[in-house]
Formats: sequence, C-alpha cells, structure tokens
Amino acid sequence: MEKNTETSLIKTTVVNRCFWIILIVSSLVLIFGVLSRFSIFNIWDDAFMFVRYADNLMKYGKLSWNPGMEPSYGLTSILYLIVITPIRILISNNPALTAMLSSMLCGFLFIGLSILLVFKYIKATPTIKYSLVLLTLISLALANEHLSAHFCSGMDTTFAMSYITLYLIIAIAFERSSSLKTGITLGIIGGLAFSVRPDIMLFSYIVPFSIILFAREALTWQG
Repeated sequence: MEKNTETSLIKTTVVNRCFWIILIVSSLVLIFGVLSRFSIFNIWDDAFMFVRYADNLMKYGKLSWNPGMEPSYGLTSILYLIVITPIRILISNNPALTAMLSSMLCGFLFIGLSILLVFKYIKATPTIKYSLVLLTLISLALANEHLSAHFCSGMDTTFAMSYITLYLIIAIAFERSSSLKTGITLGIIGGLAFSVRPDIMLFSYIVPFSIILFAREALTWQG
C-alpha cells in the first residue's frame, strides 16, 4: 500500500515538473521570438497611419488624415486608437516605438485571454484544463515566427485577435448565466466589432446564432 502511494506521488511530481518545464520553455520561445523582431525594420508601413490619426486626434480633436481637415475614415480599426493614443501620449517623440508597443501589448493580451478562455471557461477536469493550456502555449510557440511578426508589426491584427477572444469569453459567460447584464455586454461588444475590424463582424452574427441554435436543440432533447 505504501509502495503504491509512493509510486503515485512520484508520478504526480514528474507530471508537475513536466508541466512547468513545457510551460516555461513555450513561454520563453514566445518571448524571445518577439524580442528577436523588436526592430523598427519589422514595423509595417501602414502602422504609421494609426499614429498619424492619433496625433491629429490629440491635436485637433477629430479623426482626420490631414491635420486640421475634415474627419475621414481611413482606418481598418478605429478602436485600435484606444491603444495607440495613450501610448503615443507617453512616447510622443517616437512614432515607431508607439506603433510597435501597441501591437505587442495587444499580442500579449491575446495570449493571456487565450489562457483564461481555456482554463476558466472550458468545462473539464483540472488535469485536462492544464493540458489544454499547455497545448495552447505549444501551438502558439510553434507559430512563433508568424505570431511574433504580428506582435511587432504595429498593426491592428493582435488587437483584433484579443477582441475576438474577449468576445468569446463573454459569449461563454452569457451561455452559462443567461443574465441580462452579460447579454447586453455581449451585444455591445459584438456591435463594436465593426469598429475593430469590419470582417470580424462575422463572429457577432455566428456566435449568438450558435448559442440560440444549440440552446434550442438542448431544450428539444430534454423535452
């Protein structure tokens, strides 16, 4: 009996150590991948478009491409300015660093939200949840070359990725609670998706439709 207990304890210790080793290695791969691209030469030209709009917004109080001119809609993501503008205020003398830090901040936020989505909002045993977290990090680490390019591009891609992940978290929370407050939040976030990137409005339609569809199917099976 004592031998079985000791064997079980050893197995648990080995599994825990493997978990932390894989977690640390995957995280380091992601971090060093991003740091290796931390250069002005990896910023996309279009990223400076957001910085210019942020500058004009701060100086003239309106969204315009040309300083002091009429407002114009030339951005793929208007809401990305809520990230760009504060960083631009803090780093007023370096537009390149502003752009890169904005996309990088959103990129790491995306990773954090992805882990939260997997660990907290998926119904499974703790062991499976930890395994899914590892799988998520390993998948991101394997895609490090392309992922780090977006992290350092200065573009709104990582912002859109974070936004979609947040939307999915709220959608799952609504599916579980069906509370009015969460439903209103889901509707607002879904509607604002157009200002993040018009193409992600697809999620604003598909996710609520799926919730309604599967909820009806569940009621039908129960009936």
